[in-house]
Amino acid sequence: SRSSLLSSRNHLFPEAACFIIENSISSLDVSELQSSSTTLWRKVLDNGLRHRHVDVQSSAASAMRVLSHHIDCAADIKR
Repeated sequence: SRSSLLSSRNHLFPEAACFIIENSISSLDVSELQSSSTTLWRKVLDNGLRHRHVDVQSSAASAMRVLSHHIDCAADIKR
C-alpha cells in the first residue's frame, strides 16, 4: 500500500521502493519524469531522503544519482 512505502516506522519497504526506482529508471522515461512533479516515485524518493534510517537515505540518494543523469534535479535538491 501507499502508506507502507511512505512510512517512517519500517525501513524495508521504503528502501526497497527506492531500489526499484533506481533500477527501473531509463532514458525512455525522461519525458514522463519531467512532465510530472507530484508522482508517487517523487514522494517515495523525497520520503527516502528524509527518512530516519540511513539505509533508506542511501538507497534514495542512489536513485537520485541515477535520476540526475536523465533530468535536472537541482530544484529537488534545494527543497
